[in-house]
Amino acid sequence: MMRRFLSCVFLSLWAVSGAWAGTVPSRSFDVVVVGGGAGGCAAAIQAARLGMRVAVLEESDWIGGQMTGGAVSTMDDVGRTRTGIYREFAERVRARYAAIGRSVSTCYWGPDTIAFEPAAGQAVLRSMIREIPAPGSVTVETETRVTQARREGNRLVAVTAVRDFVLTEYRAAVFVDATECGDLLPLAGARYRAGNSVSPDIDM
Repeated sequence: MMRRFLSCVFLSLWAVSGAWAGTVPSRSFDVVVVGGGAGGCAAAIQAARLGMRVAVLEESDWIGGQMTGGAVSTMDDVGRTRTGIYREFAERVRARYAAIGRSVSTCYWGPDTIAFEPAAGQAVLRSMIREIPAPGSVTVETETRVTQARREGNRLVAVTAVRDFVLTEYRAAVFVDATECGDLLPLAGARYRAGNSVSPDIDM
């Protein structure tokens, strides 16, 4: 909490001092994914496999979200939803445990379930990212919080993020909001749908 507070104070002083314009270093990617949870990592991996240069900006120091950093690795899928990248991830996790003679469902109810250690899940995700063939690539920036979004007309062209009190602008053609609560949406001023309502007229 203190780190977040000091970060906010730093950003406020930076903006008030007028030092924002023209002093923030910029990096360019094809795709920027804000949020490094399971969905964000899957989006990044798939885009990179299609040849894109991708940046993942994750506020915590873990990737994988709830299933790793949140230690909720029991996905309750029971085999019915294991397709695509998630299936590949699950098979790699299973192989990792089989290699050391252990079951991946030790603390769950049956042989077809998955209940991996959080560190094992994160290691598998990172290995999937490392193994992406060129020209695609994924750059993971943890402990990095997006604080500002910049638009040109109706198009989002860049986000600014802070890490260790250092600001960096990330430019891209495509941005993916993979945060748990849609953190990028209000910064970008993007319209969104919640149930049968469209912002800003959300009927809760």
